[in-house]
Amino acid sequence: MDQLAREVCQAFSVTADGFALEPLGNAGGFSGARLWRVDTAVGPWCLRAWPIGGHSSESLRPVHRLMQQAGRTLRFVPRLAAGRDGQTTIIEAGGRCWELASWQPGQADFHAQPSQARLAAAVQALANLHLAWSPYAVPWEACPAVRKRIAKLAAWQAGPRPGPEAFAHLPDPVKTWTARAAEQLHRWTPPALHALAEHWADRKLPLTPCLCDIWHDHVLFSGASVSGIVDYGAAGLDSVATDLARLIGSLVGDAAAARAFAIEAYEQVRPLQPIERELWPVLDWTGVVVGAANWLRWLGTERRHFEDSIRVAGRLGELTSRMESWGKPGETPAAPRRLVEP
Repeated sequence: MDQLAREVCQAFSVTADGFALEPLGNAGGFSGARLWRVDTAVGPWCLRAWPIGGHSSESLRPVHRLMQQAGRTLRFVPRLAAGRDGQTTIIEAGGRCWELASWQPGQADFHAQPSQARLAAAVQALANLHLAWSPYAVPWEACPAVRKRIAKLAAWQAGPRPGPEAFAHLPDPVKTWTARAAEQLHRWTPPALHALAEHWADRKLPLTPCLCDIWHDHVLFSGASVSGIVDYGAAGLDSVATDLARLIGSLVGDAAAARAFAIEAYEQVRPLQPIERELWPVLDWTGVVVGAANWLRWLGTERRHFEDSIRVAGRLGELTSRMESWGKPGETPAAPRRLVEP
C-alpha cells in the first residue's frame, strides 16, 4: 500500500518539490484508516487513506468544508492540501478516499499529564470549534446521537449477542475484559435504553455541526495548550452535548469536580442552553454502555482485527471499569473520582 500512497502524494501540490514518506499504520487508532507522515519542502503533512467502504468523495466534501471554515480562525484545525488542480482536497485511488492535512504538533497525553489548565484548554478549543461552525446551526430538532444510541442499545438487547466462545480466539487481557464487559452490559443496557427512549427520543434541542467522535486520543497538547484536534471523519449535525459527553468522559471519567470544572470552562467561551447542560451527562454514561457493546460486536460478531491488542484492552477496560464502579441501575451513575489537580 506504500507504493499507492506514494502515487497519491504526487497528486497534491505541496509535494511538487519532492517528499519523504513514513508509514504509520493506523497510528494506534481503531477506525481502519491508514496514515503516513509526509515531509515536504513546505513542512510535514499527514496522509490519510480512509477505509474501503467508509467515506466517499460525496460524504467527505462537507467534512472538508467544515474543516476549512474552522481553520480560517483556529490554528489547531489541520489545513487541507489541495491537489495539483488547486481545488480538490480529495483523491480517489485503490477504492479509497485520500486526504493530505497539515501535521499538527504535540501529543495526545492528557492522561499522562492531567491538569486543570489542560482540561480547560481542551473544552475551550471545542467551544471555539462549535462557535466557528455556528453559521451552519439549524432550528431545534431531535438529537441524532440520542436516536443512534437507542438503535444500538435496542439491537444489542434484542440479540443475538456473542457468547464466550466468540471471544475464545482473542489474547488476554482482551478476552478477560470481554467477559467482564458482557456482565456489565447485561446490567446496564436496559436502564440506558430506558433513559434515552423514555425521556429523550423526541425532545428537541439546538443542532450545529459537531465532531461526534472527539475523545482523548484526538486532542493534541503542546505544554498546556491544544495544538491539534484531529480526525473529523464523523463530523455532522448534532447537539454540542454529544461532543461534551465524548470529550469530558474520555478525559476525566466520572470525577465530579473535574466534570463541573470542564463545563464551567466551556461556558466561558460558549454558554450552554439548559437542555444541553441536562443532556450531556446522559449521553456520557449511555455512550459508555454503547461503546462497550460496540466493542463486543466488533470483536465477537464481526471478528474485526485490530493491530494493537494492548490498546484494545485498554479501551474496553476503561469502558468496563466505569460501568463496574457505578451504583445500582436506576441510580445516577457514580464512578471513580479521577480528580485533576491544578
